[in-house]
Amino acid sequence: MKKAYVALLFCLSQICSSHCFSLSREFISVQKLLDTGQLGSRIKSLGGHSGRCIEWELQNNNSDSLYVWIEAGRKLDSDNPGEQDILVVRHERVALGPRESTKVAVEGVCCQATNSSPETESSYSPGKMAPDVWVLIANYISASDFPSEVVQHTIWVLSDEHDIRSIPAIQGFSTQALREKVAEVLDIDLPWYSFDYSDDSLELFSGERSHIFAEIPYEIPFHAIIGGVIYDATGKIVYQSPMYNARTGKNVFVLNASIAGWPNGRYTFEILEDLHTVNQYRAFSLDDNG
Repeated sequence: MKKAYVALLFCLSQICSSHCFSLSREFISVQKLLDTGQLGSRIKSLGGHSGRCIEWELQNNNSDSLYVWIEAGRKLDSDNPGEQDILVVRHERVALGPRESTKVAVEGVCCQATNSSPETESSYSPGKMAPDVWVLIANYISASDFPSEVVQHTIWVLSDEHDIRSIPAIQGFSTQALREKVAEVLDIDLPWYSFDYSDDSLELFSGERSHIFAEIPYEIPFHAIIGGVIYDATGKIVYQSPMYNARTGKNVFVLNASIAGWPNGRYTFEILEDLHTVNQYRAFSLDDNG
């Protein structure tokens, strides 16, 4: 009986694997279908530079069904050279009946920080697949759910060589894992903190640091008053957070300190218990790359 049960499970797994494999093979790259004339399309902006900001109209030119795959990692080229190209960051698989047409809201983000945000109705071409590292990260993003701000800054690190410290150092939403993946593929060290940047009405990304941000886990053996302090290279206190009561056990300190106008150099951050006991000690730097 046991052998028969195992054999049945094996057969079912093989059937399922074969079925899933055949289904996956049915979905064909949108580029190939366009190149062979089986598919017609029109791409336009829905306004904005992130989220489901692209509408892709697909037209099946066949008398048979088509299974269309819009790949994460495809870079859509703006027909307006002054507006941003868009990188698709989530796979879309669309089944079309014979001669059927449909409109798909595609998720993407800007990959040209110095260009202007697309206007509503701006047109795009299907472009081509981005460099391999971009595609790898786009696939990683597609498999999870990240805040749009995190996704945008992640792509700018790749496309516009922004500082990796621009990716928000948020503990939740698996964001830390995404930051680690970007550091891994770029073969660089990952800082424990990130920077926020000031808004600029003329630029999508100002490049001007406004705040240092981090979510720092810590643990205390008993109830305590907790605060954070930043010292400059001379030992002078340049920032002191509000104090708060923390419970025994594991906690998270949220550091969000204004650093606008601070000179470049080395700084240290400490989490203090009851104003005197150092619980955490970490260093960071402000430099021209940030």
